[in-house]
Amino acid sequence: MSDRNDLTLAEPPSTDAPPAQQPCCVTLLLRAHAEQSFLRREVLPVLSQLEEPGELDCSERSAALAFLEVAWLEAQLRAFATDLTRATVIGAERAPSDPLQRPAELYYRSLRALRAHVGERARQALSLARASA
Repeated sequence: MSDRNDLTLAEPPSTDAPPAQQPCCVTLLLRAHAEQSFLRREVLPVLSQLEEPGELDCSERSAALAFLEVAWLEAQLRAFATDLTRATVIGAERAPSDPLQRPAELYYRSLRALRAHVGERARQALSLARASA
């Protein structure tokens, strides 16, 4: 008869092995997606509020501008990381038949277009705020 309190646990997996690296194109897709999500979730809603006349009172507008300034700085850091990943993908040796290479490039190009559009709007909103201050 076996005692229910006598449980033997399996050995935990060894942590000495190096972590598996993600393929470069997967890393680019993940970075591009994270940057795009950040722009859509954090920056665009604030820009929309700032661009809509009468949407915010004076104190809300000041807070929104302060938030936009910080969010835009973070967006630029994310853009740098994504561009660095893209440069790594270009320089990396990979299988010529990597099925994710084309989708990663298309996603990256789409992100750059979104980034340029949002960047123009953010710079305009921030420069108008500085001019009126």
